Amino acid sequence: MASCKKDSGADSNPAKSGTTNFTRIGTAGSSAAIITWFATNRKGNAFIVTVIDENATRQTYAGNGTTWEKLGAFQPADAAVSESGVIVYFDNQNLLRRYSGSGSPEAIAPGNLNYPKVTIGRDGNFYAGSFNGSVYKSADDGKTWMVTAIPQNRFNYSGNLAVGFLVHPDGKMYSYLGGGRFYQSIDAGKTWTDVNINIDKTSIGYNDIYSPVSHDHNGYVYMQGASGVAIVNTTTMTSRSVSFQTAGLPAFEKFATDEQGVLYAGSTNLGFDYENRKQGAALHKYSGSAWQRLPLPGPYAGFSAMSVQATKAGIVSAANGLMSKGLYAIDANGKYTAIGAPQQYENVILNMAPHNNGKVFCAVRHATPIGTVMGAALNPAYPSLLLLENGQWKHTGLSSDGAFVASNGDIYSIENVFVNVSKDGGTTWQTSTIAVDDPLNLRNFMSAEPLHFTELKGRVHVYFQLGFGGVGGAYANYSWTKASLGSPVFDKLANRAANYDPASTRIPLATAAKGTTGFYYNPFNGFAYYPARENAAYLTTDGGSTYSAAGSILPFSGSNSGYYVAYGVGKFVVSGPGNPLDFSAINLKLPEGEIDMNRYNGVNYFKTWARFGVDNKLYLNLDNKIYMSDKAF
Repeated sequence: MASCKKDSGADSNPAKSGTTNFTRIGTAGSSAAIITWFATNRKGNAFIVTVIDENATRQTYAGNGTTWEKLGAFQPADAAVSESGVIVYFDNQNLLRRYSGSGSPEAIAPGNLNYPKVTIGRDGNFYAGSFNGSVYKSADDGKTWMVTAIPQNRFNYSGNLAVGFLVHPDGKMYSYLGGGRFYQSIDAGKTWTDVNINIDKTSIGYNDIYSPVSHDHNGYVYMQGASGVAIVNTTTMTSRSVSFQTAGLPAFEKFATDEQGVLYAGSTNLGFDYENRKQGAALHKYSGSAWQRLPLPGPYAGFSAMSVQATKAGIVSAANGLMSKGLYAIDANGKYTAIGAPQQYENVILNMAPHNNGKVFCAVRHATPIGTVMGAALNPAYPSLLLLENGQWKHTGLSSDGAFVASNGDIYSIENVFVNVSKDGGTTWQTSTIAVDDPLNLRNFMSAEPLHFTELKGRVHVYFQLGFGGVGGAYANYSWTKASLGSPVFDKLANRAANYDPASTRIPLATAAKGTTGFYYNPFNGFAYYPARENAAYLTTDGGSTYSAAGSILPFSGSNSGYYVAYGVGKFVVSGPGNPLDFSAINLKLPEGEIDMNRYNGVNYFKTWARFGVDNKLYLNLDNKIYMSDKAF
């Protein structure tokens, strides 16, 4: 067993002082809960918003961006918001309710409503459909309701046909069907006539009565075709069509036109397009000649992110992703101003790779799940590589499952089998793809996840979990791959079972002295909180050719200067470069006090969350808080 003696001498090196003090340099930060749906008024100062909470439950709130009130655990079937901020909505039981900004929502029952559709006209009045064939109107912010002469089939759904309904400030009413049939009423809905309008469909491709139709607060109607959209201005009763092709996208999902006539479109409901390796969510505007892609608040804003709604002041959009603030107002120059969100959740730091001087690269994930596939939680943004520097987080623009900083300062970030390497501190990146051995050409490889990084004798080694699928179902294999230091090109991953056992790999998990020495051990073999056996760890000083027993010590990080920090039986220990097996007790002291290993699940926690930087300082991530040692080892 390795010796664990207490060094009582004081020295500037924390390894000899007996205590290492840490300073907190950052926290994981927070992101707005995922917004799946929202509605706003024309002023853009009152909202009803549905989010997904940390338990994957949809919750609906009403508010002004600063203060919010919870309405319940549901997503409204439909809702409308008046300029004074009153919200009328259908709950999850299709009951029509009114919320005035305080107190509990009140049930309002103008009829036996079964068509969950409510709208606010540009005349300021609410309109709602009902089961008995009537449409109801409220002229006092939803307090009282009266039956109108509007036929139900001019307001709601007629068979399988989508019906749209809007009212202008002068009281004129318009009803429209998919495919471009428009009807007008000038007598409060008593009679309706066909509108003679030549709808421009030259750029929209295939379009029929089942095609999606919608309208916005400014009275523009959108009819989506196979390759473009026809837009009808119901104030001037003129039409134009716009192709999607110049935007480089097959389709958009949400449309809105501001009061200057500029068209905005949101696409798609993906946070990140894994297959094509590009950002999925996008916001474009079309001012007359071509689509212009607007920057997003964050590079991984996505999912319901880019639904857009027109207001008098501009466009309101929801943007989901890491560090998102939720709802944003967008001006004519594409500038975002954060409005807010009902809930904020702390992000999750999956992996930490310290560089130097408090500069840390981390794979970070949004905390809110939105569902599961085969038991795996889906998140609004795939894990992203963020940089913590001077206490602030910056997006690198990369998605990442794990990161590693080599002894020469090169930064490795891997997502699935896609590699990014930076040799200039994260300013520029070289890319490559790791091949996966598929000897039978079954094309059953599904995914890869880097579980562990280590450096040994001028090479970076990465341990992967590989996911495969086939007739017999899904299964996982494990394999190491390596690349020369500084190179983004890794060996092919083998489609075979492997683990940390040196009989199959002989690769240490913790190395020091720039990868010239290292310890290997099997962390999955009975080490829940501390090493429980003699000869649990082994040391190599010749790059893995030979090993010697290291006892029940479990090193979890090594510095370029040759120091190892480890966990012994009930205490933290450190060894120096002269003798890696000569460990002495050391206290790791945070501003909050000494670390309680029982709280942090022992060595299995620290093997992932304690790392030395190139500056030979020790970095810790505890409870999504990152700490740096005050002195170098």
